[in-house]
Amino acid sequence: MDWAIFDGFRQRFAAVMTAGLQTWLGPRAHTMDPDIFNTMGRKILEKNGPQAFLALFDQYSAVSSLVLSHVSVPTLVIGSPNDPGMLGDRADALQADMPSAELCMDPRFSHFCHVEQAQEVADLIIAFVDRQRAG
Repeated sequence: MDWAIFDGFRQRFAAVMTAGLQTWLGPRAHTMDPDIFNTMGRKILEKNGPQAFLALFDQYSAVSSLVLSHVSVPTLVIGSPNDPGMLGDRADALQADMPSAELCMDPRFSHFCHVEQAQEVADLIIAFVDRQRAG
């Protein structure tokens, strides 16, 4: 961990919080006045941001030192190469650290794909479970 990682995480945190608001609002987010949406996003960050950020960063820091090479339980990791949590070489690093995991990185997915692309995610999980049963 260094200051550059901390600052980058802080910037991505604000983007993810804004995306969470957009997901929570659903279709309404696209029809509302942008100033109102931006004000709502700022209010969320003002009210929850510092505490939520520090709690999440603490977890992020702790997870980075986990040894995953011994995990033998079939694991499906679903995400997007465009997700702030999987940018750069993070997906490749996870795959290298956890060789038993199956990564499904789909650029159409969002950070909140379990909500926004729920059917597609469910289909991936069902197919994964079916492969585990068959294998």
